[in-house]
Amino acid sequence: MLGHKRTVPLWRRKRSRRLIQERALSRSRNQTVDKPEMPEEAATVVRVANRAAAEARWQAWLRGN
Repeated sequence: MLGHKRTVPLWRRKRSRRLIQERALSRSRNQTVDKPEMPEEAATVVRVANRAAAEARWQAWLRGN
């Protein structure tokens, strides 16, 4: 047995220079918080649709079993 994943360096994730550079150039969290991705009304509609779809899946599963 080789040991735990933390003790063997083979499993350690190597960070590439490109990944570090992309993170440095990406927008910070503060910049993304200022502008929401979708309006609150649209988010509410999507949430309701997701709940209805989940309920439909649940009912279909109940009918199948």
